[in-house]
Amino acid sequence: MLFTVQPVCAQYFPYTFQTWDANNGLSSNYCNTILQGANGYLYVGTNNGLYVFNGSNFKNAAHQAASELISEGNVEDVVTDAYNRIWFASIEHGVGLIDLKERKIRIQYFVPPPADSFPKPQILNNPRVSKLCFDGNGNLWVGTRGNGLFKLDTLTKKFMYVPVENSTATYNKHIRSFFLYKPNTLFVGLINGLSIINPLNNHITHLTMHLAKGGELIKPTVRKVLPWAADSFMLATDRGTYWLTLHNQALGNIYYNALKKINFSKVNSNDIYRFAKDEIWVATEDDGILFYNMHTHKFNYSFNNSPVVFYAVNGGYPHVWKKR
Repeated sequence: MLFTVQPVCAQYFPYTFQTWDANNGLSSNYCNTILQGANGYLYVGTNNGLYVFNGSNFKNAAHQAASELISEGNVEDVVTDAYNRIWFASIEHGVGLIDLKERKIRIQYFVPPPADSFPKPQILNNPRVSKLCFDGNGNLWVGTRGNGLFKLDTLTKKFMYVPVENSTATYNKHIRSFFLYKPNTLFVGLINGLSIINPLNNHITHLTMHLAKGGELIKPTVRKVLPWAADSFMLATDRGTYWLTLHNQALGNIYYNALKKINFSKVNSNDIYRFAKDEIWVATEDDGILFYNMHTHKFNYSFNNSPVVFYAVNGGYPHVWKKR
């Protein structure tokens, strides 16, 4: 289910929500990801295919493609490249590609090989591709659920397996998030771990995170990395929403108020977004969307509508979507 957020004049809750769901053309209310293409359309990944929203209605991304092509399956991520091509992560079919400039629109699929099949690669029977991210050189980093990490040369369409085994992560071949901070800094969120890869030479640094207060080691599943300052990041994880100080790998609490019973280190979150200079929005697993102003320390707003909420920015205001 997809929501659009717009500001309104109100003293308590300054946003309104407009809803699109299966009644508007989506095949499923279970939405995983959203992207605005260069054509202005929204591409929404669902557990039943990739859909395009033109401002009026939704259509399957393959509606202009040849009918014999396979469906997109469960689409968990969507990105666009420098040529405005749409790439998407399909659990069942691998890395999908739609080139809107082609005269006859088609969907191409590229499947990474098993990690142990190099240098004579085969094809994964169950690719489970879930996350995508472009680096500064145009390579596409491909994360999977259980098959590890790959780098795809989008010109030759060849995959390179990149070992990301992190002894601090429980399931270190399960990639949960990407964030390209600098050309030489790619954050890779794992189940129960976080690593940093230099895309220029594939060098990997595994973080050993601990709580700033008390020093206890902690292994959260990192779902989103948000930069804040030179050495400071915010993390959305299954074990809380934290500050990460990179130089000492310490996790600190973003906000705690005993009287209001607010403790961000207890907030199981899926995403975090910097809406304004000092305002953050946190998409949570259990409490809807939380709004917090870092300057005034006001915690006034909450939109509690579903167990899981996600959002993405578009034109200055976020689009919000949820899983049902």
